[in-house]
Amino acid sequence: MGLLYRPWWKDRLRAVELFGLAAVAWAVGASLISVGASHHMLLGHPVFAIGAAGCALVAIALTRQSRQAWRQAAGRSHGAKVEKTSSREARGPLRSAGWRVRTGVQLPGAREDADMVLQRRRLRVVVEIKSFRYWGQSAREMKALAQVHRQMQALQAHASIIWLPQAKSKPDLELDERVRVVFGPVGCLVQALDSR
Repeated sequence: MGLLYRPWWKDRLRAVELFGLAAVAWAVGASLISVGASHHMLLGHPVFAIGAAGCALVAIALTRQSRQAWRQAAGRSHGAKVEKTSSREARGPLRSAGWRVRTGVQLPGAREDADMVLQRRRLRVVVEIKSFRYWGQSAREMKALAQVHRQMQALQAHASIIWLPQAKSKPDLELDERVRVVFGPVGCLVQALDSR
């Protein structure tokens, strides 16, 4: 992962922008209520009440979208931390097992990187680190599977491992003939690689 590559910043900026717009909507709604109340027209002229209610609804919707964008940014940031920590912890044990380790390998012609590329003799394996605690069949898992297939093709790798270092250790899951999900700490990753 490059030093300046922080995809979650877009989500954080979007969250701040949406929150700012929500604050403006709240302020406009409050102003409408204030103007209507000061002129004793709030009940006599429903324009002020309808305008204030509309502003409140817009503000609520924008606040929810802002919170969602902020949560998404937090999740992506957490994933990057897990990736950085886990790849650093894995280097020593993998090198001791005879693997050449490269981290943050940029895919040719793409704005995407492979978390780790391992090579021992002629065998090249792409390792994608995910902060998931379990593996299911949702969109995030299918996205990760498509990602490792792109990485294998771009880097001419023989196999790929989706490594879930924060998951509870359990037997590997073979997704297809070239992709395996490994659950648990670095020892589980080394063991899965030794079985190849």
